[in-house]
Amino acid sequence: KVTLDPTNMLHAGTYFRTSELIQTCFDLLGEDICYAHAKDKTWTSMMPSFEAATLGDGGMDFEVYLANLSRMKYPRALLIEHLPQEQYAPSKKHLMDTAAKLGVKIYS
Repeated sequence: KVTLDPTNMLHAGTYFRTSELIQTCFDLLGEDICYAHAKDKTWTSMMPSFEAATLGDGGMDFEVYLANLSRMKYPRALLIEHLPQEQYAPSKKHLMDTAAKLGVKIYS
């Protein structure tokens, strides 16, 4: 069993391809995903260098992420992590808005 945290897999080759990265994770790991982490990063320099960001302000494709989580056999926990306190509320709002747009239920 695994914890899915695609943001930890970001590098210069994946940053602009997060939809594909997330889909590949779900294709390979499927029901072995126990829970997931929600983080976002922004690309800050040409080296590359990444900084934590409020969900939705970085490169992570949360539509693909939530859509795949919603297709699992039973609900999984999605944990927002590693943000300053003031970024949690807007990050949760982004997840809730994205879920509403997709018609995906988020349990709280």
